[in-house]
Amino acid sequence: MDKPRLWRALERVPGLAAVPAEWQEHLGEEWDIAQSLFRPRQDLATSVPCPSAPKCECTHAVVTHSPDDIVAVCRCQPRRCETAPLKRSDIVAYEVDRKTLGAAAAAAVGAESAWSAVDGLAMTWRIGAFAIDPDSRAPVYMTTQITADDFQHVIGKLVAVTDGPFVLVAPTHDLLRSADEALLERRNVCFLTLADLLAWDEKGALAPAQSPHKTLDETRAKLRGEAFPPTEQAAYCRAITHESAFTMDADEYKALVARSPEFAVFIDGVTGAATRYHDGKAMPPGKLTAGEFAMIAEYIESRKIMRPTGTKTGTGKSAETARSLFNSARRKVDIKLGRYEWCCFQTRKATERGQTAFEFAPPDGIAWCLILPTQA
Repeated sequence: MDKPRLWRALERVPGLAAVPAEWQEHLGEEWDIAQSLFRPRQDLATSVPCPSAPKCECTHAVVTHSPDDIVAVCRCQPRRCETAPLKRSDIVAYEVDRKTLGAAAAAAVGAESAWSAVDGLAMTWRIGAFAIDPDSRAPVYMTTQITADDFQHVIGKLVAVTDGPFVLVAPTHDLLRSADEALLERRNVCFLTLADLLAWDEKGALAPAQSPHKTLDETRAKLRGEAFPPTEQAAYCRAITHESAFTMDADEYKALVARSPEFAVFIDGVTGAATRYHDGKAMPPGKLTAGEFAMIAEYIESRKIMRPTGTKTGTGKSAETARSLFNSARRKVDIKLGRYEWCCFQTRKATERGQTAFEFAPPDGIAWCLILPTQA
């Protein structure tokens, strides 16, 4: 498997601990493959995912009447699901073995393995040291965060407390905002992802996903502030896809645009054009205004549940105006599956009464691409 589902799951499961049913929801068949990376915890879970089909909107409370009488109780008001029996094994929480994961990542980077928690930063560890040259070492950090705001906080703190360049490893590019990427560039920080570094081998173990020599050369060049591979062409734009994020020169941008039919959703911020394909057929193209693109791009970059008025573009606008802007943009870039169902931009409940929020949450298997101009 080239792109294990595990990496995205690490950015969706708080504390990297969950019951088997939740891990199976995220990992699918990988749950069986990934057993060597998980270990059971001593404490038992107090809630489990809804066991019904279709699922309701709540997690179900675990009620233990006796060791042989454990049930899952729906917490919706009014209750929507029947009480379901559970086994003790259903409420054992399994957590990711962070040291094993960190050691595998350090090896893939070509760093000397080490392990220590970073003071003051949750879910962030120093996993090794990378040899820039015979006389200097750069720390290698690994972090797993759930929100882009938390990830931004980690980046800011590491930049503030670390002298010189360093390597930062995260599960995916999904939480990396353009401003954070620019900060890392200025500090010669090498940002790498587990999705690019590691893959499952034939024996079900994590192994380097590419040649260690390429990773070594690329990391060393980055920490020295050198281009890899060397190029004289300046970055023209930046792309974020379902698999990774990267910068491109003008020729690379044109080549990617030529491949737009490979993506179910392709949003080009350079031209404002949006193309969509559903069931192998092209849908009518859309043309985004500057405001529509800015709002949609923020949802995609942040991967957060937000009200339109909570975005930078929607700040200062009335709720009706901001939501109208979002709806106009969504109609141009997303695939409508039903009267209230969309493929990529999902409607969510907001904490404020009477408000509606949205989230960019495309299902697994949907190929998408967002192109951001360098000034974005």
